[in-house]
Amino acid sequence: MRLTKVPRYSATELERRAETLLRDRYGWPPTIPVDIESLVDQEPGLLLDILPGLQELCGVAGLARYEPDTDTMRIIIDAKEWPLRITQKVERAMRERLAFLE
Repeated sequence: MRLTKVPRYSATELERRAETLLRDRYGWPPTIPVDIESLVDQEPGLLLDILPGLQELCGVAGLARYEPDTDTMRIIIDAKEWPLRITQKVERAMRERLAFLE
């Protein structure tokens, strides 16, 4: 797929699209705060990465990028925007997965 124009959305349009996705796939109203990691895990072809310094480098706190080689969409969030509770959840999950090494 060759993109000739990258779409631009207002915050209102992004909120409307996010609400539609949540309603269609996960029910409404969603649990607040929304567990983005869980949503990403449930969506085929969607990846989530944390990139320290993204805000300083690109002037945005997060971005989405299509990767045609793997037909995946990657969401990249600045580490400052990554909630501590999710970081702790990921660390706990990794400790559990690696516990057999001890």
